[in-house]
This record gives sequence, C-alpha cells and structure tokens, in this order.
Amino acid sequence: MTKPIVQEAVVGGLTGLAVVLLYICFRESLNGADTGDWLQFAGAMLGSGAAVAGAIYIESLKRNRDRQQGQATLLDILKQIERSFIDAAEPLSGDLSKDVSAINARRFFLESTKNYAEFALKQHLLPDSEVWRNTSGFINYIDRILAVTWYVHDEHAGEDLCSVESVERWHKSVEKIAVSARSVLDSVMAEQRGGLFNRRRL
Repeated sequence: MTKPIVQEAVVGGLTGLAVVLLYICFRESLNGADTGDWLQFAGAMLGSGAAVAGAIYIESLKRNRDRQQGQATLLDILKQIERSFIDAAEPLSGDLSKDVSAINARRFFLESTKNYAEFALKQHLLPDSEVWRNTSGFINYIDRILAVTWYVHDEHAGEDLCSVESVERWHKSVEKIAVSARSVLDSVMAEQRGGLFNRRRL
C-alpha cells in the first residue's frame, strides 16, 4: 500500500511542476516575466510535494508497524486462550477435595485470560479484522466453560453441594467445549502465524 501512495504523490508533484514550467515559458514569451522568480516558486512547490510524500510514507510505515504489533499481541492472546483450554480439559484426580481446588484454579485462569483478551480488544487492535473476530469468538467459548457448574444446588439444605458425580459431569462438559474450541483454534493460529510471518518477510 505504501508504494502506490508515494507514486501518486510523486506523479502529482511532477505534473504540477510541468504545468508551472509551461506557464513560465508562456509568460516569458508575452511580457518577459522574471523566470528566476517562477523557478524559485516551482522549486518550493516541488519541495512541498516531496515533504508531503515523505509524511505519507512515514505514516504508512507507522500504520503497518502498528498493525503487525497488534496482530502479534492478539496472537499471544490466542496462545494463552489455547493454554487455558488445555488446562481446563486436563483429567481430574478423582479426589473430590483436590478436584474442586483444581476446578477453581482452572476457572481463575480462564477468567484472567478472558479479562486480558477483552482488555486488548477494547484497545481497538485491528478492529473488525479476522484475528479480532476470532479472538472475540473464543471469548464466547470461555464464557460457555465458565457457565458450567460443578455442584448441585440442594434446595432443602439451601446450599450448593459437590460430589464426585457432579465434578465428573463438569469435566465431561468442559472437555467437550474445550476440544471443540481447540479444533477451531488450531487452524486459526496456523493461519495467523503464517500471515504474520509472510508480512514480516516483505
């Protein structure tokens, strides 16, 4: 995108200079206008055009750099999301006390990952891009996992009770969601790594 912008600026500058030179020659043939003054004006015009072209080029480089940095950040977030899915689907020990602690730890990691991803998206990194939409989509997978309960509410006791069966049900549900999410995530990350690598080589 940078080259066409610079080329257009250069062509515009040269075209303007040609028009000025033709006008100088015409004025000179009519009433002997001071050609030196007009040439100074033309030089100033060309210098201004070069400055504009340089500013456009620098701004374009900055936008490309910001885009690459934004994509790299979102790629790191996708890696953390992948890690949280892997951890969530890890087998449980069968010990109820340890499993409840493990579930709480996994949920904490998922919530931290979600908060990190949402914060990055609010910074408008590559808004409406494919990687932005993918990151937003995987946040929904995290929400689905966080919505799964590992306890049974006992209305008579008025409290939530955990059992080996309820914890196992939690794990089966979470594992199903995590496996589904990772099957999509693997292909997305492969595409994003390839795209980022190719852009860095250009």
